[in-house]
Formats: sequence, structure tokens, C-alpha cells
Amino acid sequence: MTYILIMFILHTLPWYWKASILAYDVLKCWQQTTAPARTSSDVYATTVHVFVCQILVGLVLLGPSAVLSVQDRLRTNSFISEMLLMLSTYTLLIRSIGTKAVSAENACFCLQFCSCYFFFCYARAAEKNSKILLGNAVVRVCSSAAMCVFPIMYSHSPPDCLHLSPYVLLFLFAGELSACACAAVSCTLKLAESLVHSLYQRLCEHCV
Repeated sequence: MTYILIMFILHTLPWYWKASILAYDVLKCWQQTTAPARTSSDVYATTVHVFVCQILVGLVLLGPSAVLSVQDRLRTNSFISEMLLMLSTYTLLIRSIGTKAVSAENACFCLQFCSCYFFFCYARAAEKNSKILLGNAVVRVCSSAAMCVFPIMYSHSPPDCLHLSPYVLLFLFAGELSACACAAVSCTLKLAESLVHSLYQRLCEHCV
């Protein structure tokens, strides 16, 4: 089971995707003569709207596989749980904007790479194993399109430029870091489940 968990989320987003996000931000900054006056509340509201759209697209792509019959239910359930866990980590990031723990600008920069990585997981799963998700071809096309659309939407939320941020190197690996955190949580939960199950079996043996 642990192998299945790691197979879906522990990989690296190709560098050409990361370079494309940075290149788009540079192009946006060159064409932007004067930064529009936007408050942190405005940026936060826009970010939340984009994130809700990301959640809806992610759930729509998962929906048929969650409720209908699939060829490999174990792998499908593992993939769904990983994607939902990743969304929960992004939700914590959105929540941290509201509590002022993270600036809305830095969160948007981070979510550009996280959203691209999130849908890259969909595209990679659909490409590597056709038994995981229903509508495999549709999932692959939609997730590839989402990898382009959502980083662009997050890019236009803050008026600042990503490539000028001092944390740009950290943002480049934001998706991979979130995936590693999710893998650690998944493995911890699996280990706890195994320990509880083993303890329960021993208690049953002693009672008998």
C-alpha cells in the first residue's frame, strides 16, 4: 500500500513547466507599465476564487472514478486520497493568508507551482495507468490544460512580479515539498493503522 501511495505523488515537475511559469511572469511584468492599486484583501479574495475553481476542476475529474466502477479500486482510492490530501495542504496555505501568517503575494506565487504540480499528478497518473481513472483521455487533456490555466490565473492575482521575489527558488519546488509532506502524512497514517490493527489482533488472541 505504501508503494502505491508513493508512486503517484513523489516525482518532480519537469523543468520546462517551471521555466514556462517564470517566463510568463517575466513577460507579464514587461508588459505591465504601472502596477494596479490592489489591497491585500482584494488579492486574497481573488486567490480564494481561483482556488475554489481549482478544487471544482479537481473534484470533477475525480468524481466519476469515485462513484462508478473502476478496474483497480485500490489504486483509484489511493490516488483520490492523495489528491484530496494535497488540496487540504493548499487549503491550509489559503487559510494562512486570512490569518496574516503568509502574505497573499507569496501564497499566489507558491500556488502557481503547486497548481501546476497538482494537475501534473493527474496527467501522469492517466498516462502511466489507464485503469486508475475513468475517462482517461479526457482527464489527460483537461489536466494538461489546467496546468497552463491555473498558474496564469494565480499569476494575475497579485500585482507583484514572481521572479523578483527573494523566495523564488523555494517556490520552484513548492509542489514537490507539498507532495513530500502528504506522503509523510499518508505513511504515518498507514503505520498507525497497522499498529492499531496488530494491537487489536493481539487483544483478541488473549481474550480467546
